[in-house]
Formats: sequence, structure tokens, C-alpha cells
Amino acid sequence: QGNELWNIQGETAICSPIGNGYLISTGVITGNSYLLSSNMKVLANLSAVEEWTSKYLVMENGIYNFDLEKLEDLTDKDYEYVDNVGNTLIFRGKAKNANTGLDEDAYYRYDGSFTKIASGEEWGGVDSSIYNAWYCVEKNGSSGTEYRYYDATGKLLFTSYGSSATRLAKGDQYALMRVTLSDGKSAFYRMQVEK
Repeated sequence: QGNELWNIQGETAICSPIGNGYLISTGVITGNSYLLSSNMKVLANLSAVEEWTSKYLVMENGIYNFDLEKLEDLTDKDYEYVDNVGNTLIFRGKAKNANTGLDEDAYYRYDGSFTKIASGEEWGGVDSSIYNAWYCVEKNGSSGTEYRYYDATGKLLFTSYGSSATRLAKGDQYALMRVTLSDGKSAFYRMQVEK
């Protein structure tokens, strides 16, 4: 259901379902977090967890599933967790620029494996108001800044030129966006999100 109060490890905690029969509890006073089974058994202390989705736990040393199996070892990788788009995790790392041979910031999606999504571009963030359904990267070009919006699978949704897209309205599962086209005119997109 929703967030409920329970006594976990001797403190009042808010318990929230996260999928696959697991719950996350967060202490009201201390902020301590625990992974719980569906019958409220404490499975793990999540103090080392940077972020979680309903699919992954992100810790400094790796990415785990909720059975606490390490899916990806991050110990020797130069990846920094940035955000999540639904269950897809976003990391910043380094990549060689093909033209200059120099290292530059690159962004990677993780949903079972790492896929590069941008290199030499800026992270524009995730639209968290609609279920973290899409993200933006910014590229400075000869004609100004391009704001490119992608869904969690990496599919390009639209590009706004010169200024970021503006959310005009939103509902439970949609957002109406205004985008500036390359000729300076406006276009409108209805972004529908399936729960």
C-alpha cells in the first residue's frame, strides 16, 4: 500500500514497498534505512546504500539486486552515481574524446549493463515530477545549446534549441511540454508515462 509506520530495530520507521515483495524502512528520527522482507524481517542495513530503485541498490562498491547479489563491481571503475530514470541508473565516468584524445565527462545508463549515452556533454537532469521518466543532456554547438531529452531506454524523445523544454501542465501520468525548434518556433509534446 502506502507509507506506514512500524517499529524497526527499536525505532519508529516509515516502511514503503519498493517492488518484488521488498520494503524499505527509514527511521523517523535517525534516517537509518533497512531492507525488509514482505513479512517485515530485516534483511540488511542500508546505511551504505547511495540510492535504490525498485530493481537496484547502488552502493559505493557495486550495484546489487534485492537478494543482495552483486550485479556490477564498481571498485575499480571510475563511475559516480548521478541519478535514476525509473529503474535505469545514470553514472558519470570518463571517456576519450575521439578528436583530441583527452578524457572528458561521459554519462552511462545502467540497466543490466553499462551503455554510454553522452560524451563531452553536460547532465541536464531527470524530470522527477513524472516518475523519473526521462532525462536531459545539454550540448553546446555552433548554433547554441541543444537540450536533448531521452527516455529510460535511451530513445531520443525531442530536442529543444537555445532553451530547455518547459513543462506547461502535468497530470497523474502525463506532462505537456513546450520545446523550441531549431528555427526558433515552438512545438508541443504530450509525454505519457505508463505506471
